[in-house]
Amino acid sequence: MAWFMVAHFVGGDGIAGGFCRPVISVILGVAGGNALFLHTTEAGIRAASSVTTAGFANPLISLAEDALALFLNMIAILAPLFTAVVMVLGAIWLVRKAKRLASRGRRALTA
Repeated sequence: MAWFMVAHFVGGDGIAGGFCRPVISVILGVAGGNALFLHTTEAGIRAASSVTTAGFANPLISLAEDALALFLNMIAILAPLFTAVVMVLGAIWLVRKAKRLASRGRRALTA
């Protein structure tokens, strides 16, 4: 439901003045709904931790949240770089393979 509200606000007479395209509205709405879900889950975990451990586990939960955020940010930064390297290596491999197949074909024609 949250994604619909965000999409309506951005796509309607909200911040974009109605000039926002529907696809962008849906993308922003899904992202907003995702953020709302994650923050609600985090607040629920914090509340449950405070009730069950009298707040003693909150520093550990905070440390785990920070470590997870760092890890996910590193993945978000490194994944495109890793993908680019794999694409370049794949292209090099394909060119070499094509050259080998072409040279085999020439040898078969001359023999």
